[in-house]
Amino acid sequence: MAAEAIVSVTVEKFADLLIHEVSFLYGVKDQVKWIHRELKRMQSFLRDADSKQGSDERIKNWVFEIRDVAFDAEDVIDTHIYIEAQKQQRRRLVKVIKFINDMVAHYKVGKEIERIKSKIKEISESTAVYGIQTSNRVAGEGDQLSRMNERRRSSPHADEAYIIGVEEDVKMLESWMVDERRRQLSFGSIVGMGGLGKTTLAKKVYNSRAVIERFDCRAWVYVSQDYKARDLLLEIWNTVTSSSGERFTLPQLERELCEFLIGKRYLIVMDDVWTSEVWESVEAAFPDSQMGSRVLFTTRNRDVALCADPRSLIHQPRLLGDEDSWGLFLSKIFNRKDRCPSNLEEVGKQIMKKCGGLPLAIVVVGGLLSRKEPSYGVWSRVLERISWQLNQDETKCSQILALSYNDLPYYLKRCFIYMGVYPEDSEICVGRLVRSWIAEGLVEKRGNELLEDVAEDYVEELIDRSLIQVSRRRFNGKAKKCRMHDLLRDLSLLKADEAGVLHAGDDIESTESIRSKVRRYVARSISGVDSSSLQYLHSFLCFLSWHQVGDDEKIGKFLEGGAHDKGFQLLRVLDLQGFIWKDG
Repeated sequence: MAAEAIVSVTVEKFADLLIHEVSFLYGVKDQVKWIHRELKRMQSFLRDADSKQGSDERIKNWVFEIRDVAFDAEDVIDTHIYIEAQKQQRRRLVKVIKFINDMVAHYKVGKEIERIKSKIKEISESTAVYGIQTSNRVAGEGDQLSRMNERRRSSPHADEAYIIGVEEDVKMLESWMVDERRRQLSFGSIVGMGGLGKTTLAKKVYNSRAVIERFDCRAWVYVSQDYKARDLLLEIWNTVTSSSGERFTLPQLERELCEFLIGKRYLIVMDDVWTSEVWESVEAAFPDSQMGSRVLFTTRNRDVALCADPRSLIHQPRLLGDEDSWGLFLSKIFNRKDRCPSNLEEVGKQIMKKCGGLPLAIVVVGGLLSRKEPSYGVWSRVLERISWQLNQDETKCSQILALSYNDLPYYLKRCFIYMGVYPEDSEICVGRLVRSWIAEGLVEKRGNELLEDVAEDYVEELIDRSLIQVSRRRFNGKAKKCRMHDLLRDLSLLKADEAGVLHAGDDIESTESIRSKVRRYVARSISGVDSSSLQYLHSFLCFLSWHQVGDDEKIGKFLEGGAHDKGFQLLRVLDLQGFIWKDG
């Protein structure tokens, strides 16, 4: 969750200050210790706050207050360090004047810290006053999760009327299923981002004639993030035996199912698996009788795919190409894939480009348009607000994608949020990304490892979780360039906006209270932005070319304005790699 990620950065910064920057904390060290301790306590209550926010407005407001106080605390300390560093450079000042200045500076910082302490106390007290629960569950949260799981629950019998672009994938998986040379129990996984069609592909294989004829018994079980081992085994038992196993405990189910499957060639499909613990919790029920049995997972996480056997088959379906995307789109609207009114073809293909080859997005938008009048005006309006449409549809496309974000550990959530700064459809240099994460303070120390190595592991973990795609690798196998699907980028920007950590564009409001809160600014335009007013700006990133800016004096004036007074005093990251000066 965004709030936890923000607080964790502040907590780590305070810890480093208390250890390494003692000279900068003269007069305020005890107060900094108190804030560090309180924020650390709050952090422990934020582990699952992201899911709570949707079900309780009080929790949402409470999280926002914690975020703001963490921002304030970070800014006060950064400002104090900046002032102290400036004073240490003025060696020739008269000692008396320096002493007076020190007293004034410490007084001001002390007052600010006292204000933050009061705010923290107020937030803590509000949990009791307003009945805010910071336990693992709040009222309504379980129901909300259950409704989401029910909407997503898969069934091998609910087959899609139109399946396009998966013919080769089906053939490959069928071949693996029926391979008579593989006598041992073998594992395979279909891996990819949410909405890629993993379940649809698994259904097609599960219901194919060759697979049905090959196995003595088959079972399909939907797992999800909120699973129970007994429920999974019970569903499999009921399917393969056609009898009820409600009377069995978990150990009894393991024993009875294992005895039933011995000597049989079976196929088990476990759909929507999130953790390796799923297989570990049920594997005792599945014997290997050397009959050629198979277990197939669908998952978003490559690590899950390897949990049962490092030699597992891993299949990663590709995003649909233009032709298949168009065919799927038309099949959802007109019940055929080869005809579209000529006046709608251009705008229709622009809609498809926005979907980025993701089958779920195409199906959702196609289903939406199938219920509307097929006119240029209607389709154009859908194109203009396609991200909003994908969020409003009853299938909640954005919520399905957000499940991957919710499953991230906090240190990856803040890195994922940051990736929204990169332009749409851009190829991201991993080296640049790693350096930016480190400069932003998003990479945790891990023993004696270099921060660069830790950050590269973060990149690989996001790749394994299907949140970014590798576009080019180095000779040693590590990612060199990567991309982010547009819909996942939209999710990243949404989470960044909720967290209040990113401002992209030139529409900063004119009031001082709004502008002073801008902490990370991504330039889409620099006209009309007063950089000297960005008092707490931590990062400025420019992905504009000279032709987009139109005048090299504009960027110069922007930077010059920020360099004076208090504009850029807390700036950590200045990234102008996208800007090309007029004189080359």
